[in-house]
Amino acid sequence: MLRGRCYDELENRERAIEWYTKALKINVNCYEAFHRLIDQKMLTSELEQSLLMDLPWGPDDKWLCLMYQSKIMTYQGE
Repeated sequence: MLRGRCYDELENRERAIEWYTKALKINVNCYEAFHRLIDQKMLTSELEQSLLMDLPWGPDDKWLCLMYQSKIMTYQGE
């Protein structure tokens, strides 16, 4: 997450996206990485959906997946 933030501050979006995505794949609970990817509109809607499908959801993560989906749908409506 920290590497993504550093690249974000350096305005290197490609590397920031890479590291935010890695942070989420390591820990789906890393909401800050998800928040930055979505709120800063770093991904296309197709990539957002793909990211959600690729995350390693655990058996107790259904609520988190639904929350992430609702956040994506909120921003797609804007």
